[in-house]
Amino acid sequence: MSKFQKGFSLVELAVVLAIIGILSMGALLTLSGQRDAVKVTDSKNRLLQIKKSLLSFELVNRYLPCPDINGDGDEDRTNGACSRSYGAAPYQDLGLTQLDVQDAYGVEIRYAVNSGATTLSNMQDVDHSASYFCQTGCDYTSTFVPFRLTTPPIAGNLGAGNYTICNNAAATCVTGLASDQHMADGLSVILVAYNANGRQLTPSCTGLSNRETENCDLDLLYWDYYVNKDLQNYYDDQILGISGYEIKQELLKNDATIFNTASNSNSNTQNNLLIAPPPPPTNPTNTVAGDYTGSSDYNPPNGNFDDSLKIDGNLDAALDLNNGDNELTVTGDQNYALVSGSGNDNLYIAGDAKSSISTGSGNDYLTILGNLSSVASVDMGANDDFFYIVGDVDGSVDLGSGDDTFRVDGDLNHTVYGGAGTDIIYVNKTPADWTSSGQASYLNGFERIRFNDGTAQDI
Repeated sequence: MSKFQKGFSLVELAVVLAIIGILSMGALLTLSGQRDAVKVTDSKNRLLQIKKSLLSFELVNRYLPCPDINGDGDEDRTNGACSRSYGAAPYQDLGLTQLDVQDAYGVEIRYAVNSGATTLSNMQDVDHSASYFCQTGCDYTSTFVPFRLTTPPIAGNLGAGNYTICNNAAATCVTGLASDQHMADGLSVILVAYNANGRQLTPSCTGLSNRETENCDLDLLYWDYYVNKDLQNYYDDQILGISGYEIKQELLKNDATIFNTASNSNSNTQNNLLIAPPPPPTNPTNTVAGDYTGSSDYNPPNGNFDDSLKIDGNLDAALDLNNGDNELTVTGDQNYALVSGSGNDNLYIAGDAKSSISTGSGNDYLTILGNLSSVASVDMGANDDFFYIVGDVDGSVDLGSGDDTFRVDGDLNHTVYGGAGTDIIYVNKTPADWTSSGQASYLNGFERIRFNDGTAQDI
């Protein structure tokens, strides 16, 4: 009897090989995607490390370094000014390695500084954001810094030569774009990791998608987007900025008196004897990367729990931190109601306050680096509170009961109620300037006023 062995036909074998090929391709694509994800995370961590090192450098040296343009790891200056407004982060000056200032693909991370920093006179002007980088002809020591609290960006003045990042919803990225198309603006430092296609960058930025072209050219605009592998809209850049608010905050959280000596120019200092502003919150436990839009971003626990939150953007939804000793930093504008409940709270708003703020009872700190708008209000509640505002007061303020301190560097355009207790206001004016301003009529329930020349009088 004949015995036959039945095997695969050529057609069947071809089908099996095709299936194996498809599965293998899928596995390879998955592996490639995982590797890309790891590299994206690695690049992000390097950006964060550079940012942290820059702020640490500023804390020690009282100014920020210029870019490294020749690859030796040191900042490059010409006659005191930055030799160029973009280059690499000076890894030697920052205590880093050359690998630390490259992205995960080995491409140099761009370090761009305020475009005015290439001109020494801009650096020496405390009303210019280039003063953050001033090293020559500036008052910087362990006591002085070459800029002040009112150095741009501040409310209503983003500062000449600073950068804007358009967000992923923007159809175009051009000067004058509506603010809701911005992820961030008024940035004095930009860091960019170009990642996978970074080695193909040319001086003319050819062969890139529109968004990556914007991040390659040398204007003041950058464009954030999601990772996209489509050839027409390819994007894998990562961008991180540093604002003037963060530069000032880094100093304030380590020395709350650092700006008590104000400088109208870098060659003519004058004492400003106003009380030190409240210390900003430090080391938040929770961070919202971008605008706060609701409880899906962060949901405060009920009861007497201590919240510690930083919002890297605007407050775009109502937020109630409930009771407890709460800390909150908002790096943008406060556009919706903010409540911190009873407890000793510390609230820090880097932009404008545009809605109601209620701190409840407790010894509370409130800092607003922008303006208090006409539709906004502040109620500090009971106990001894400290409210500091850099900009103008156009909305209502009630300090409540207790011995309260109120410092305003801008103008009063609305009634401020001191309430019960002994309340003191500090104004950034001389007695003569205060009298001529006519703003005394806006004070109600204050017992004493102090001026920036160190004098004081009872009210």
